[in-house]
Amino acid sequence: MQLEFLSIAEHEFTKAVEYYNKESEGLGYKFASEIKKTLERIVQFPKAWTPLSKRTRRCRTNRFRME
Repeated sequence: MQLEFLSIAEHEFTKAVEYYNKESEGLGYKFASEIKKTLERIVQFPKAWTPLSKRTRRCRTNRFRME
């Protein structure tokens, strides 16, 4: 499985890392690490996550959840 990100998503990710680092030193890097782990789980088990539509599934991170 190959992951592909839109440029807008990459920009949003970078902004989120910056935001978390401003909130607490190093927190943005922990966020980035959690995203990397989540992406690795998606690649390993691509069908394991909750379907939202025919082409979209939801996999939540273990930390940094938006409730």
